[in-house]
Amino acid sequence: MSLCKLTEMWGKRSALVSEDCAFAQMKRALQQRLQEEKIFIQDDAQNRTPHVALDGDPAIYEAINNADIRVDLKHLTLHTNFISIMLPRGKHFTLVFTRNLLIAEQAPLVLRVLAAVLNDVLKPEHPFTAEQLLEHRKATSRVRH
Repeated sequence: MSLCKLTEMWGKRSALVSEDCAFAQMKRALQQRLQEEKIFIQDDAQNRTPHVALDGDPAIYEAINNADIRVDLKHLTLHTNFISIMLPRGKHFTLVFTRNLLIAEQAPLVLRVLAAVLNDVLKPEHPFTAEQLLEHRKATSRVRH
């Protein structure tokens, strides 16, 4: 299974991500499980549709489709309002966007769900843990956000 396979342009600036690839599966599973845990998820086309914003650039489309993409702590962004995976050419794939998603009181639950989804879909050699994700968030929130 491919991690991120783009299928066609979505509007003038973005490309759709194949429903068969890991990124689309992670997006759907994460949003579904968060809703099951009664975590509010913003319901709009941007959140529902697996896509990557490309600025309409065919070179970025090709770069992402042909890239060796990794999903590890270095490539995860755990922002207060979103969770995303960094891609080549400074682009990213957003798993979920919702205001105040990772506020203090619900962050541990959100990160437990995220770890479970990453492990279920990716089946990594070294599984993700909620504690590891929380430490990553603390370490990077001072730097990137």
